[in-house]
Amino acid sequence: MTAHCPPERLNWTEARRYCRENYRDLVTLDLVNSADVAQALKTAGVGQAWIGLHRDPEDDRVWKWIILTSGEGISGEDLSTSPEWETDLQSAHCAKISIAKDCGTFYLDNSKLHSHVCSDERRFACYDDNVVVVTENKTWEDALSHCRGMQSQCEDQLNTCRYRYELLSLEKPSDYSYVRSRLFKAETDEV
Repeated sequence: MTAHCPPERLNWTEARRYCRENYRDLVTLDLVNSADVAQALKTAGVGQAWIGLHRDPEDDRVWKWIILTSGEGISGEDLSTSPEWETDLQSAHCAKISIAKDCGTFYLDNSKLHSHVCSDERRFACYDDNVVVVTENKTWEDALSHCRGMQSQCEDQLNTCRYRYELLSLEKPSDYSYVRSRLFKAETDEV
């Protein structure tokens, strides 16, 4: 997964729409490594950015990641007591969380989560993947050979680099559900 920080300043809803139209969605830290998000913000010269974190409209004490597959709603475990939140000495609650602030941001200086009013305009972090679903049945060896034979142009000014593909290797449980959601559209029984 790759994190990007576009130059636009948008409210949370517009930022999510932008990410879904131009990338995959807003970044969620259960899918994209926080170090990768921090690097994208640092490269863009941005100190904080909207991410795919939202207060639960059913229970204002609960924070969850956005649903990436459908583009609507939130799901997963309650993140309100996560150590990823910035600590706030004035609050016994889980830090920098205000009832009027329903959307989450990621801060570069400490790699912590903060809450903000969703209508604020700010920079945002999107993610993209380079998952290519091949809808042909192949043996493992043939699939490996097929992937290694694929190339695509990089987006550099000289167009001198090329991406190389490999078979997908999954490390985290959240990776499995993400890839499963990407594969459900495949035309074959086995991908």
